[in-house]
Formats: sequence, C-alpha cells, structure tokens
Amino acid sequence: MDKELTFSRPLATARRLGEDALDKHCFLEKKVLLTGETEILSTENGKNCFIVGMLLLFRICRNLSILLPAECEDLLNKSKLILHEKKNLSNIQFVEGKIEFKDYDAILNIGTKARPDLPWTVINSNGWLIRISSGRQKISGVCTQNNPIATLGAASLGVTEIFKRLIKLKEIRGRLLESLTFSLDSYTCNENDYGPLLPSNIPIDILLVGAGAIGNGVIY
Repeated sequence: MDKELTFSRPLATARRLGEDALDKHCFLEKKVLLTGETEILSTENGKNCFIVGMLLLFRICRNLSILLPAECEDLLNKSKLILHEKKNLSNIQFVEGKIEFKDYDAILNIGTKARPDLPWTVINSNGWLIRISSGRQKISGVCTQNNPIATLGAASLGVTEIFKRLIKLKEIRGRLLESLTFSLDSYTCNENDYGPLLPSNIPIDILLVGAGAIGNGVIY
C-alpha cells in the first residue's frame, strides 16, 4: 500500500503506456545512480541541477544511489540535509569510492561526459540553455551564467530520460535524446545564445491557487 501511494503517479503513467513500456511492472525495483563531475558541480548551475535531479528521482525510484566526487563535500552535506527532511529515506544510499557502473539500470550524470556503453544520461545548463545527451555525444561544459529556471528544466528532462530507461519505453513512443540543446528563451533547439541575464530582483503581484506539480514549478 505504501508503494502504491508514494509512487502512485509514476506507476499510473507506466501502466497507461501499456505495451509501449516493456518493464512497466517492475521499474520500481531497478537501481538508479545519480552522480556528477567536479568541474560542473562547482558551478551554481551544476549544484542546482544535482539537487533538483535528486528530489525528482526520489519520487520515481525506490533504489537510488548517490555518488559525489570527494571535492564536493559541501554539496554532499547539503544533499543529506535536504533528504533528512523527508519522511522515508529507505530508498536512498550514499556511496563512495570506486563502484561498478554496470550494476545500475540507469545513471544520471551532472557533467559533460557521454557513456554509450552504459545506461547513461548527462545534463547541464547555461543561461537559458538546457543540455542533455543519452547517446554517444558529450555536451558543452560552459555553465557560467546562473539561471535556476534552466537547471530545473535540465533536471526534469534528465529524469524523464531515466524514467524511459527504467520502463524500457519503446523508441516508437519516445526515443532517448542525443546531444540536445534547447533554449527556454527562444524555445528552439540547437541554440547557442545563452539568453539574457536574470534580473537581481523580480517584483511579483500574483495570486497562485494550488501548489501541485505545476504550481510548484511556477513557484520555483
């Protein structure tokens, strides 16, 4: 019953896909790894991608492992503090040292490297640009223009790729993304313009009714 409630939405989504999702009945039992590269995780965009990705994976995966480089101790402590506020941490495991990537059914990396030999998806962002690749091509490592909106978008797309892998979604329904760059400023693909800087202050006069999945995104 607890599994049905905690993961009710991803379970319902997987079931609705029917024959297009070959492992819809067992994807919750699969193992997922969240990791990252020091150079990208040292940027605000990289840190934000990691935290948001962790919180999203927490909602669709019962067996989540987290591996951070030794240089990212502050991010590790922040991650543990955030997860400590959650009621059920039985599905989270922090790992260290050398591990076997092949033991995982899906891997989300915050960085630049592609690993076509593994069920590997890499993401990052810069300005209004979202970058993601689940194939052979790596992505750019320029992440100097801070924009939390794009990091949310990158993490969301990355976790979507992980979900595709876990349910073994048929390509006819949704292919894995290969070296995609998407601009949340121009809404175009393969864009190189990082877009305008976010203002330091955004005056808001708005009434928000409801704070579900979409409402939370609006608040963010």
